[in-house]
Amino acid sequence: MNLERVEEICINHLSQVPNPLAPIEKLLKLCRNDAACGALGEQELLAFLRAHALIHLVEGIGPGAVLDADLAAMTGAVGAKAILKTRVPTDRSLAQMMGEQAGAMTAALRAMSEDLGEDADAGQAGRIAEALARAEALRGRIAQLGQD
Repeated sequence: MNLERVEEICINHLSQVPNPLAPIEKLLKLCRNDAACGALGEQELLAFLRAHALIHLVEGIGPGAVLDADLAAMTGAVGAKAILKTRVPTDRSLAQMMGEQAGAMTAALRAMSEDLGEDADAGQAGRIAEALARAEALRGRIAQLGQD
């Protein structure tokens, strides 16, 4: 396996994608499609990225983090991801992006609630109301981050 080629593929991809946080599965697929590193395994790639000076590996969401299980479930923010250290957003811009996403999620949940109407199943309406309450709480926690 050619680690220099793995590095080249990963850095090229991470520097060019619009969303700087790339899923490991995507990087692994790109590497495996190249003859020089086609036998690369996921654990090998993770070990390589963990040790790389230019790449930050995000492997999970810790307890108490703003991106808790609710947001992870709603946004797909699960699984290991990689980002170039030069593309890591500032705390303020990250809070702004997260606030925008949480706002869109809240608006979608409100629209779903309104679309249910009077004939709605009580269980379904309750689940949407619960999700909306969690989304509102999340927006509040994100707003606090932007003030720090």
